[in-house]
Amino acid sequence: MKILAMSDLHSSENALTLLKERVQRDRPDLLVLAGDITQFGPESYVRAVLDARGDVETLAVPGNCDPSSIESVMVEAGVSIHQQFRPVEKYTFVGLGGSPPPLMEIPDIPDLIIVSHVPPKGYNDLSVRGHSGSERLLNMVKRLHPILVISGHIHESQGAKKDMGTLFVNPGAAMDRHYAVIEVGEGIRVELR
Repeated sequence: MKILAMSDLHSSENALTLLKERVQRDRPDLLVLAGDITQFGPESYVRAVLDARGDVETLAVPGNCDPSSIESVMVEAGVSIHQQFRPVEKYTFVGLGGSPPPLMEIPDIPDLIIVSHVPPKGYNDLSVRGHSGSERLLNMVKRLHPILVISGHIHESQGAKKDMGTLFVNPGAAMDRHYAVIEVGEGIRVELR
């Protein structure tokens, strides 16, 4: 399965253009949006993002800059996985939007993929204020051992790091034309751009 992962679009025309280009060129099986799709709106931007993705299956969580009206549009479109589980192929995705990530009971599930706006503490979370990730999410990862965690939020910490059997990916800020292509199958391969 080929995943196009993007985060931190912040209502940017740059990010919208990038999304259109990447969907056409990479032909992903799945688009994952890890929050901050907008900069406190407008709802029309989310609709433009959903139009730009064509018929590519999409999973999304809200970020700290996405008001509840944005989450409503995502729910209506059937793409929101915030505090929900969604099976795709043999994998189970769970979404943890906002900042900090919400408390959620997650059972031990094989082939689990977490989509969180905020990264776990110590993984692709280095900002000017130091490590800005979530300790709560890190503890969840240590307990659940997901195969993949996709997050955003910290624009300057684009990266991919494997530890504890989990690959942690921050695709970087789409508003700055950053994204990741993640191929999940026998193993997991990631290309950061």
